[in-house]
Amino acid sequence: MEILDFIIRLKLTLYMFKINSAVADLCNDLQPLAVSKQLSSCAEVSTVDSSVICKLWGTAHLPAFSEDGDYIIGGVFFIHYNMEMVKHNYTTKPEPLRCTGRIEPLDLQFSLAMIFAIEEINNSSKLLPGIRLGYQIHDSCAAVPMAVKVAFQLTNGLDRVFYTGDNCLQSGMVMAVIGDSGSTPSISISRIIGSFNIPQWIGGEGWVTHTDMLKFTFCAGAMGFGIPRSVIPGLRDFLLDLYPTEVAASPILTEFWEDAFNCRLEKSSVTDKRLCDGSEDIKKLESPYTDTSDLRITNMVYKAVYAIAHAIHNAVCQETNSRSQCDKLSRIESKQVLTQLKKVHFSQNGYHVSFDANGDPVAKYELVNWQKSMSGSLEIVTVGYYDASLPVGQEFYINKNLTWMEGRAQGTARLPAFSEDGDYIIGGVFSIHYNMEMVKHNYNTMPEPLKCTGRIEPRELHFSLAMIFAIEEINNSSKLLPGIRLGYQIHDSCASVPMAVKVAFQLTNGLDPVFYTGDSCSQFNMMMAVVGDSGSTASISMSRLGEMRLLMEELSREPSPPRQWIGSEGWVTHPDMLKFTFCAGAIGFGIPRSVIPGLRDFLLDLPPTKVAASPILTEFWEDAFNCRLEKSSVTDKRLCNGSEDIQKLQSPYTDTSELRITNMVYKAVYAIAHAIHNAVCQDTNSTSQCDKLSRIESKQVIQVLQKVNFSQNGYHVSFDANGDPVAKYDLVNWQKSMSGSLEIITVGYYDASLPVGQEFHINKEISWMEGRKQGTARLPAFSEYGDYIIGGVFSIHYNMEMVTHKYITKPESLRCTGRIELRELQFSRAMIFAIEEINNSSNLLPGIRLGYQIHDGCSSVPMAVKVAFQLTNSLDPVFYTGNNCSQSSMVMAVVGDSASTPSISISRIIGSTAVVVVAFAGLGEMRLLLEVMSREPSPLRQWIGSEAWVTHPDMLKFTFCAGAIGFGIPRSVIPGLRDFLLDLSPTKVASSPILTEFWEDAFNCSLEKTAVRDKRLCNGSEDIQKLQSPYTDTSELRITNMVYKAVYAIAHAIHNAVCQETNSTSQCDKLSRIESKQVLTHLKKVNFFQNGYHVSFDANGDPVAKYELVNWQKSTSGSPEIVTVGYYDASLPVGQEFHINKNLTWMEGRTQTIYF
Repeated sequence: MEILDFIIRLKLTLYMFKINSAVADLCNDLQPLAVSKQLSSCAEVSTVDSSVICKLWGTAHLPAFSEDGDYIIGGVFFIHYNMEMVKHNYTTKPEPLRCTGRIEPLDLQFSLAMIFAIEEINNSSKLLPGIRLGYQIHDSCAAVPMAVKVAFQLTNGLDRVFYTGDNCLQSGMVMAVIGDSGSTPSISISRIIGSFNIPQWIGGEGWVTHTDMLKFTFCAGAMGFGIPRSVIPGLRDFLLDLYPTEVAASPILTEFWEDAFNCRLEKSSVTDKRLCDGSEDIKKLESPYTDTSDLRITNMVYKAVYAIAHAIHNAVCQETNSRSQCDKLSRIESKQVLTQLKKVHFSQNGYHVSFDANGDPVAKYELVNWQKSMSGSLEIVTVGYYDASLPVGQEFYINKNLTWMEGRAQGTARLPAFSEDGDYIIGGVFSIHYNMEMVKHNYNTMPEPLKCTGRIEPRELHFSLAMIFAIEEINNSSKLLPGIRLGYQIHDSCASVPMAVKVAFQLTNGLDPVFYTGDSCSQFNMMMAVVGDSGSTASISMSRLGEMRLLMEELSREPSPPRQWIGSEGWVTHPDMLKFTFCAGAIGFGIPRSVIPGLRDFLLDLPPTKVAASPILTEFWEDAFNCRLEKSSVTDKRLCNGSEDIQKLQSPYTDTSELRITNMVYKAVYAIAHAIHNAVCQDTNSTSQCDKLSRIESKQVIQVLQKVNFSQNGYHVSFDANGDPVAKYDLVNWQKSMSGSLEIITVGYYDASLPVGQEFHINKEISWMEGRKQGTARLPAFSEYGDYIIGGVFSIHYNMEMVTHKYITKPESLRCTGRIELRELQFSRAMIFAIEEINNSSNLLPGIRLGYQIHDGCSSVPMAVKVAFQLTNSLDPVFYTGNNCSQSSMVMAVVGDSASTPSISISRIIGSTAVVVVAFAGLGEMRLLLEVMSREPSPLRQWIGSEAWVTHPDMLKFTFCAGAIGFGIPRSVIPGLRDFLLDLSPTKVASSPILTEFWEDAFNCSLEKTAVRDKRLCNGSEDIQKLQSPYTDTSELRITNMVYKAVYAIAHAIHNAVCQETNSTSQCDKLSRIESKQVLTHLKKVNFFQNGYHVSFDANGDPVAKYELVNWQKSTSGSPEIVTVGYYDASLPVGQEFHINKNLTWMEGRTQTIYF
C-alpha cells in the first residue's frame, strides 16, 4: 500500500536552489565593498586602488626544474614512480606531498628535452625575438594527488602575494602545460586547468615502445601502436652536457647521477654508497636517459614546446617587412594562447605540426613489434602505421612481417574433461568442480596453467554425460546428420570466470599447435557451437549453487532466525540442497522437469576401464565410494575392491527424477545438430544427403539455429525472431512431505507463449513461513492505539550503534545511542499534542480516535529504512487477508523525518580553499563538523545554511559562524503547547524510556527504576518549569509548527474521506476501510486555517513555499541570535516573491543594507 510520507522539507531543497541564486547575487554585489587586508564574504579578495591582492594558501611545491621568463610554460612528468604514502591524523598540519623511489630516466629525458627546446627558441632570432620563455617542470610521481596539487600550483603561480593591476608582475603565470606522460594524472590535470582555458599537451603511450621493457624476453612477439620515431638534432649533446656543478645544483640530477653510477656526491645525504671520484663518464652510460635512438614521446614534448611558442608568437608579435616585432610586456591570457594554438601550422626538423577544427593533431601512429635481432636480443621494429590523414580505408597499413610466437597458438592448451573427434565439434562447458586453484603470480616466470580444485559436483558431471548421451544418440540416427559424426570437447570451468574465458578462447581457436589460413585449411577442432556453462555469473541476490552451499553450511552451524528464501534455478531446484531444512518454504523459478529415455542406463554404464581412462570419472568414482583405484595418486583411502555398485549409489549424478537443466543440455545438442543438418544436408524424396566436407562456419550455424523447429521426446524446440527460446518456467516451493522431509513441489508456472495476463499461474497452495512476518519489530518511542494510525519519525537520538556483523548468528536489532536531541523530542510531543487536540474536537473526526506510532530514526539511513518498512507493514506478528482483516496498525500517513539524508560527503561542500560555504547538511553532521573546526583557529567563512541547523538555537554556540544566513520555516505560536510539554508527571516520565532518559539527562539525576549508577537519585526537587532547554523553548516554533499543521492536515484528509456533512453536523464512519492512497488524494484538497495559519496545497499536492531569511547577528549583549531579515513567499506575483527588509550581518560583522 502507499504510505504518505508527509516530510516537512519535501520541497525545501528545490526551493533553496532557486532562492539561493539571489544570495549568490548578494555576494557578487558585496565584492566591491572589500577593503585592504580584509576578506570579503564571498571570495578572498581585497582592493588596493584598482588592483586586487591575492594571497597564496598552503605550501608551494618546488618544481624539479625552473627558469624565469617573460612567459612560463609548465611541464609535468613522473620523474619518480611513487608518492610517499602518509596516514593523516587530522590533528596536525599534513606534511607536504613527496615523491619516492628510483628516478625514471626516460621521463627525466622528457623534462630535459623540454628545456632543450625552450633554450633553442630563446636563442632563435625568428621565433619570439626579444622574448624569453621560462619553465616550471614538476615531478608528479605518477600519482593523482600530486598531479592535482601541481595543476593548481601551475594555475595560481608561486608568488606568495600577487596583484591584478596593470603593473602586475606575471612571473608565475603559466601559458600552457605539457604532460603528464601518464593518462590518469593527465585527466586529473586537464579537469583543473581546462576550467581556466590553459592548453595541455599530452603525449603518452604504454609500455610496448619502452626500450627498458625489452629485458622481459618472454614477451617476444608483442605488438602495439606507438608515437612515430624521430630525430632531434643536438639533443644528445645537451643531455650529456652535465658537469658537476650543474648536477650538484639540482636534487633531481643529483639523485639521477648517484643512481646511475652507484656513488654519492659530497653534499648528498646518501651514506651507503661510495664517494663519486670523477671517473664517472655519462658519455659511456647505457640508460634510457642517454638513448636518443628511439625518440617518440620525447619528440612530442619537443614539438609541444615549439607549438606553444608559435602560439605565443602569433599572439604578441607583429610581422613587418619579414621581421617580427614582439611586445614582451603584452598581458596575454592562457585562453588567448589556446585560441592561437589551434591555428599554428609549421614544420620543425622535418616534422609537420598542425591541428584540425577541434584543436586536435592529426592521428599518426606506428605499429611496432618485438622481434629478435641477428644477435638474439629483442628490438622494437616498426612493421606498419596508421595515418588518419589518408583516404578512408587506407589509414592502416602493414609493410613488414610480424613476428608472432613462431606461428604457435599462445599458452598451454587445456585438455578437455571429455572429448571425441568428429566431422563437426560441439563444445561444452560445465562447472564440474566449483573452485579454481588460486595462484599468486610473481610476473617473472611463466604462470602455471589454471587448475580446478575441490570436490566434483555430481550434477554438473551429470550434465556433461547427458551431452555425450545426446551426441551418441544423434550419431546413431539415420535421419539426423546421416553419414556425419559429431564430436565434442567438454571442459570444466571450475565455476570461475578466468577459466571460462580461457576455455572460450580455446574452443574458438582449437587445439592445433600450428594453423593455416589457406584454402586447404583443416577444420579439425573447429567449434560449431558451445553448450553451457550451467551456472550464471553471480548476480545480486541470485546466487549460484557453490556460493549458496557455502552460505547454507555457515548458517547451519548455529540456529538461524526464520527467513523467507527466494531462490534462482542454480540452487532452488537442486535436490542436494534440501538437507538445509531451515530453508523450508523457499520459492523460486526453475526450468520445467522432463524425462529423457535411456539416460539413466547411460549414466550407470561405467565399467572399470571407462572410469580408469578418465581423470574426471576416476575422481568421481573415488569420491563417491571413498576408495582409490590402483593408478590413483590418492593415498589416504582404501583400495577399491570391486564391491562398489553404482546401481545402488544415491547421488545427484544418478538421480534422473528431476531433469531440468539436464534436459536443456539435451535439447541444446539436438538444436545444434538440426542447425548443422540444415546447413550441410539436402532432403530429397524423404532422404537426407549430407556433405561432411562442407566448410561451414559457426556464424552459419547461428543463423540456421534461429530457424530450427522440432520436437524431441515430446518437448518442442523453436526460437523467436530474436533467436531466443520461448520462456517457460516452473514455480517451485520447498514443502514438507508426509514423512517430514523436504521436497520440491511445482506449484505453478510461467509460459510466455500464453496470452497477455495469463502467462503466470499458481495451481497449488504455497507453503510460506507459517504466515508469520519476518524479522523483529522495532517498538516505537511513543504509541497510542486508534481507529486510524499516523506515523512519526524524528531523530530523537543522533547516532546509531555500529555493529560488525559476522553472518553466523542473527544480527542484533538496530539501536539508537548518544544523548537525546531535545528539539526533536519537542517535535514528537508536539505531534502527540496535535493528535490529542483533534481527538478532543467535536468538529474534526467526531467519534473517531486517531492513534500514533512515533519512532526514533537516529538520524540514520538504515534505521529510517527499517522504520519505513515497519510503518508500511504494521506490528502485528500474524496477519490475515480476509474481509474481516483488522486495520489496527494500518498507518494512514507519516510525519517526519526532521533530518535530511546524510550528504554524500561534507568534504565536497567544505574545502581548504572555500570562503563561501553552502552547507545543506543535517544537524548531526553539522554539529560534528563545527565541533571539529572549533578546536583550532579556522579561516573566516561566509556560511549559507539549511533549515536543519541554521535555525537551531543550540548551534549559536559556534560563534565563528557569525553572519551565517539561510532560509527557515516561518516562526509561529501554538497555544497550549508549552503547558502540554511541561505537563510531565512522575508516572508519565517513568512509563516512557525516552522521557526517562530525557529527565535524567536534563536534571543529571537517576530515577529509581533505572540502571544509571553515576548520577544522584532524583529527589523531587527537579522543576521542569525552570528548565532552560530546547525542549521547553517555544519561542522559536518552526519545524514544530510544521509537525502540528501536518497532523491537522492528515486529520482533515481522513475527515473528508470518512465523514459526511449534514446540516452543519459531521457523521463519521470509523469502520470505513480506507487506504492510504485515499488519504493522499484528499490531502491534496484540504484547505483550512489553524491558529491563524492557512494550510492548502497546489495542483501537485505541494504546500505553497513560504520561508524566512534568517541571519546570525550579534545582540546588544554580544551573544549571537537568530534574526529574521527577509522572506520568500511563492504566492506573491513573479519578481516580488523575495524580499529583504532588514540589514544583513555578514562575516567579520560587516553589514550591508540591501532592499528588494
